[in-house]
Amino acid sequence: MECDPFERKVEDLMEEVLDDRQVKQVRESGYFRCPASSQKHLAFEGGLAEHSYNVTQTMFKLNEALNLGMERNWIILAGLFHDLDKIWYYEQNILKSGKQSEVKPYKYNPSMVLPHGFGSVYILTNDFLVNVPVPVATAISWHQGEFQKDFHMSVDSLKKHPIDMIMMFLLFMADRYETWVKEVSFE
Repeated sequence: MECDPFERKVEDLMEEVLDDRQVKQVRESGYFRCPASSQKHLAFEGGLAEHSYNVTQTMFKLNEALNLGMERNWIILAGLFHDLDKIWYYEQNILKSGKQSEVKPYKYNPSMVLPHGFGSVYILTNDFLVNVPVPVATAISWHQGEFQKDFHMSVDSLKKHPIDMIMMFLLFMADRYETWVKEVSFE
């Protein structure tokens, strides 16, 4: 299937860590059609892929600048798929008129029960059958850091596993930078 140049760049990265079947599953999952959020950052069709690519690129830069030594494959898995559960979380906000809302184009699917991040690991391992290294699963699960409920409970555990802590820090910083600085519109 022919895809646009941006999607090709994202798929090139995916192909470094996934097999052809898995890349096809990601494409068919709606990854390239979902928003990154319901109304805050990149709340438009394709926003999820754009945000995930941006986070991955920022992770590469931070990893090099801070000399963290994280593996390229880990960065790709964490960056591209940290928000994968958003393929389940958002649906179009259709008004009574039958048109999609311009003010809030997407709404949260209230039937979701897995916490954000943990759902992404679940999809990667159970639906796409990706072998996710523990530091990557940890980073994805806790990538919202202190803004995530019960994060304080995991900090002591993370301190005992420095590679997991560094990987989580790398993803957290890249995600916050993209979400709060680069991708937000200040109105």
